[in-house]
Amino acid sequence: MEQIEEYRLRWAYQVPTNVTNNKQVILQQGSSLKFLGRPDVHPFWGPFLNIDSMVDANKHVYKLPKEQWFFSSKFEDVCKQFFKTDYVQWYHYFNRGFAFSKNKFVRNRGGKYWHVSLAKAIGSEIDANIVGRMLELIKCTSSDYRVYVAYSWGHPTLYVNDNLYNKLPTEWTMMNLLDINKDYYSSMKTQHELLWYNIAEARRTKQSVKINAYDPESQVPVVYTEKLVYGIALPDVLPYEEEIER
Repeated sequence: MEQIEEYRLRWAYQVPTNVTNNKQVILQQGSSLKFLGRPDVHPFWGPFLNIDSMVDANKHVYKLPKEQWFFSSKFEDVCKQFFKTDYVQWYHYFNRGFAFSKNKFVRNRGGKYWHVSLAKAIGSEIDANIVGRMLELIKCTSSDYRVYVAYSWGHPTLYVNDNLYNKLPTEWTMMNLLDINKDYYSSMKTQHELLWYNIAEARRTKQSVKINAYDPESQVPVVYTEKLVYGIALPDVLPYEEEIER
């Protein structure tokens, strides 16, 4: 397994030999916490593992109630192994200041939104769907500055509401979008990284990690935690009600 230092802890990860067989990357912290996820690329923050589940000592998989994002620049090569080289490339384009032009946007008849075909916005029909899928990660429909991607016959269109459009410069970048709506996106990132900081705090205070999860087959909620066996920390999965009563 490859070793990395992130979120104030040492982690290990393993990429499956055959990535085309719907297999996931294993992310491990110590000997007791084992997660499963797939690599992706965020337009603001770069490569990450989208973690959606955990594995116990018997290789039984438990789902997390909310997907967690584990960011690391080390995952750039992992993304490429999962055929996401173009996604990595577009992240670097965005990071270097690739600009969208407001002049290409058209106002909706209702006057509340502006939209542009992503093929027209980036000048590439081939890459439009790649950028569209990346921009889905920054969808925002619950603040004053709204942005989302919609598809028509498989072709993605970017929508921004009037408030956001008026705030954006004539030639705007991803960093402009992030700065205008920074409170919303900061909260989004915090929610998707909370698990890693909770684990780091538990390690710092020498407490057992406790993670809410559920069995995907029975939908029964459980608490994924740890137990010592001959001095070695191993996964321990308890019924949610049993853990609450402790």
